[in-house]
Amino acid sequence: MQRFQFTIKISSVNERFKNLIRERDDKLAIVLLAILGFLMVLTNRVIYPLLESPKSSFESSISVSLFAVVLAEVAVLSIWTVLSSQSFITRLQILFVATIVLFASWLLGYSSTFDTDIGLNLRNREQLYYIGWIPLLFLAMCVPLIVLRFFASRVLAPIDSATLPTRQPVTISGLMLATGLIAFTVAALQLPALIGNRQADIWAASGAFAGVFFLIGLVFVLPAVLILCSSKRSFLVWSPVILVGSALAGLGIVACFVYLVNGQAVLRDDDWIIPLQFTASAMLVIIIAIGIMRMFGYRLMKSAKAS
Repeated sequence: MQRFQFTIKISSVNERFKNLIRERDDKLAIVLLAILGFLMVLTNRVIYPLLESPKSSFESSISVSLFAVVLAEVAVLSIWTVLSSQSFITRLQILFVATIVLFASWLLGYSSTFDTDIGLNLRNREQLYYIGWIPLLFLAMCVPLIVLRFFASRVLAPIDSATLPTRQPVTISGLMLATGLIAFTVAALQLPALIGNRQADIWAASGAFAGVFFLIGLVFVLPAVLILCSSKRSFLVWSPVILVGSALAGLGIVACFVYLVNGQAVLRDDDWIIPLQFTASAMLVIIIAIGIMRMFGYRLMKSAKAS
């Protein structure tokens, strides 16, 4: 009897200790998420002025990292939008709000480069039309993650949940919403055509950009999710491996591209630094974001069919 009571006390202490650790991780994750969100908004505010007119080599170097952060934002939003165990509507709401905030901060920085005598003249602001590519590029990056969710039944769910996450059934409203999103993506591609480019050139450029973002999702984002979101692998051990491996992979891709174009992989002294800096900066943001998800208790788990 005494042994049984002692076992109950030990279990109670262990449970309270786990709850304290969970509360500590949640508070720290909230602080890190707020800091990361602020830095992303700040990045979107200053990226375009630096890209438009860098005043020194240092600003040019900083703009490379900031542009990588903007790309990482797309990757992080794609991870949560596709793989979260929340409902489809909830994920779209989070995506919509985050996109509005990031786009508004980018537009604030973009508007700071306007000529005061001209202001917002759409005929002289071709960059605004290129925004029509954003839904396509986001969807292309999401494709590998969509395959992971719907064919491997993997979702991001709280690891301390009492039950396994259930697969969300396919409904008529969900199909209609997905069809509407695809139609919106295709319709948005008409915006670049308003500049005056030929429709054939727009479709060719759209296909090329979509292919690049699909490869980014397949080569960089998907392996990071599979490894770092796993409950069986140590985040502290694998995160530097992913960071270094991704930077080297980015450098290798650039070298292969230069070889295919010029017939020999010859990079100047400064050329090899840019892909390393770009890829490392983007992957660092993705790793930090995945780390925050893990601190909230989310892991990649196999969803079960609803009974």
